Amino acid sequence: LDPSASASWYRKAADRGDSNGEYNLAADYYMGDGLPQDYVKAFFWSSLAVHASSISVVHDAQAIQEHAREHLSPSQLRDAQKLLAQWQPIN
Repeated sequence: LDPSASASWYRKAADRGDSNGEYNLAADYYMGDGLPQDYVKAFFWSSLAVHASSISVVHDAQAIQEHAREHLSPSQLRDAQKLLAQWQPIN
């Protein structure tokens, strides 16, 4: 699959609370692979993956979360934290 198609599939999985989808979507946003580079969204999706506690992705998701945080202004970090507080996966 091309990167934008992969990102679309990751988003569908992430929207349903799949930690692997959350991690992969975070990585795509962080790297700008198939999606516009967006550190707020990278932080958001990696934070969800970290809190999902899936052992297979926690360490890598934490790395993206921390690297993305370094690129965020205080107001961007607050925006990302608001998104996290409001997040509800699709059932």
